[in-house]
Amino acid sequence: MIALRRVAYHPLVSGSAALVGARLVSILASLTAVSIVVRTLDAENFGFWSALVSLTTLTAGLDLGIGSAVRNRIAAYRAVGDQRGAEEALGAALLVVGMLSAALIVVTLVSAGVGHAAGWIEWSEEQAVAFVVTVMCLGAFQLGNLGQLALYASERPSAVAAIEVARWVMTIPVLLLVAAASAGLVPATAGYFLALTLSALSAFAVLARQDGWPRAGTPRSAWALTRRDLWTGAGFALLQLVATLVYQTDVLIAAQRTSLVVAGDFALVQRLYLVPLTLLFAAVTPLWARTSAEVARGNGAWARHWAQRLSVLAAGAAALAGLAIVVAGPHAVTIWAGRAVSNPSLYLGLAAWLVLAAWVMVLSVVLNGMGRVWGQVRWLSVALVIKVAVAWLLVERFGVAALAWGAAASLVPLAWANWRDVRRSLGPDARPVARQGMS
Repeated sequence: MIALRRVAYHPLVSGSAALVGARLVSILASLTAVSIVVRTLDAENFGFWSALVSLTTLTAGLDLGIGSAVRNRIAAYRAVGDQRGAEEALGAALLVVGMLSAALIVVTLVSAGVGHAAGWIEWSEEQAVAFVVTVMCLGAFQLGNLGQLALYASERPSAVAAIEVARWVMTIPVLLLVAAASAGLVPATAGYFLALTLSALSAFAVLARQDGWPRAGTPRSAWALTRRDLWTGAGFALLQLVATLVYQTDVLIAAQRTSLVVAGDFALVQRLYLVPLTLLFAAVTPLWARTSAEVARGNGAWARHWAQRLSVLAAGAAALAGLAIVVAGPHAVTIWAGRAVSNPSLYLGLAAWLVLAAWVMVLSVVLNGMGRVWGQVRWLSVALVIKVAVAWLLVERFGVAALAWGAAASLVPLAWANWRDVRRSLGPDARPVARQGMS
């Protein structure tokens, strides 16, 4: 009993439990949100809304990877007791990312306006307004996301879990009001993304209460601090961008190669498989900061042990979850969304994708904690080429099931490469990569 109590109160375990609990709430709320929106909007606008929601992950690398690189730096500084260094790193990153976000908002809106005027983009007025609202909110979300990464780096995942729950406490009532008023695409989009942005920005209230406000300094001093992380940050930016294209663009590809209606159906099925993957990611997320800290202390054996053990466990859990969705998924979609999406090959393909994605995910978390990103970028690029080739050649002929199987096949080289990299980098002669960022 005492041993079990010690395990339960271990920071890594308690943090994982908090994130899994929050993610469960998030999943249920997300399913509820989709159920509300799919009944509120017509099929075309629901497909457009689904595409906008997919853009959330596309913004991950737009901070030039500074957030992820600073996450490692903060964890390493805290591991050796340098709290001031951690505060200065966060403040500098916040100032630089704020300027980048403002510039990207302007560039994106101007580019979209030019494309619409030239006839390259064919959106209704309502869809154009929804896009503008999304871009503005996601620009501000970049800053809030940096605050959440700082909470992860300081090994306070419970605070991040509370923020995630707060997001949905705001989102669901707003969407219910939109549905009751039959308000349309713009209010549904604004309610969803404003709740996302405001909840993320609340991370700074937590940081201010416990650590004090980040030490921002001047733009020149902030850049001087941040540029130390540019190489690692560039790797993280490319990693996040390519990973997003590999994992999160299926709906966009389906919309391009088929129709918005088919894309909406594909999005409904894919969301079922994202449920177990999201829970697994929540469970292993604290491993990132802990890996950075342990490698900074020279304890690479710890990271290797947990990488190998958890990757196998995650793949096994994903296989069970995928099998359950293959059996019950069509009925679940009908009950949940009121649509019949029965395509056995699609469900089986996404089940295979889920197993490989779970394996890759655990190994990637450990490699990210060590700052080893460029190898992942190379193999993710290979995965992207495979996925796009399958989509281009087979989706029109065999339907979206080909996209699911192509997504699964694209992860096979990456799964092998990540496993090899973990074993090599954390072997007996492992080099403590995270410590290099301390200079």
